[in-house]
Amino acid sequence: MDNINSPALNTISSTKWTSFQSHLKELLPGNPKINTKEEIDEAIVNFNNQYHSAINCSSKLKIIQSQPYTIPPSLRRKIKIKNIARKRWQETEDPRYKTTLNKLNKEVKKLFKEIKKNSWKNLFKDAQPDDLSLHKIINNRKKKKNRHSASTWRLWNSNSRITGNGRINS
Repeated sequence: MDNINSPALNTISSTKWTSFQSHLKELLPGNPKINTKEEIDEAIVNFNNQYHSAINCSSKLKIIQSQPYTIPPSLRRKIKIKNIARKRWQETEDPRYKTTLNKLNKEVKKLFKEIKKNSWKNLFKDAQPDDLSLHKIINNRKKKKNRHSASTWRLWNSNSRITGNGRINS
C-alpha cells in the first residue's frame, strides 16, 4: 500500500469497469494453490498489487478547474438527515416523515440562503466606489455571466426576427 499515490483534491476519477474486469482477468490466475501461511500472505499481496494496477490502468483522472464549493459541517449534517427522512418517507409513506422532510427542506434552504448572503456581504465588505473596486467586482461578475460568444448571438439574431407587433418569429 506504500506505493499508491492518492490523486490531488481537484481531480475526479472515472473507471471503465469492463476494462477493469478484463485487466483483472488477465492479471490474476483463477485459484492459486495455497498450502502455507506464507503462501496466503503472498497471494494477498499479489492480489492487492494486481487489483490496484487494474484500477490504475482502466481509470482516467479529470482535473477540476474551479474551486470546490465547501459546505459547512452543520449544513452537511442537516442534508444527510433530510435525505434519510426522504428515504424513510418514500419507503413507508408515513406522514410524520413527510412533515419532518418538509421542515428539514425549509431549514436547508434557509441555511443555503444565509451562506449565499454572507458570501455576498464578504465580497462587498471592502468595496468602495472611490477606488473602483466596486466597479471591478461588477465587471468580473458580468464577464462570468456572459459566456456566449458573439457568433452565438449573431446566429440567434439571424434565425429569429422581431415583427412589428413585438413578436419573435423563427
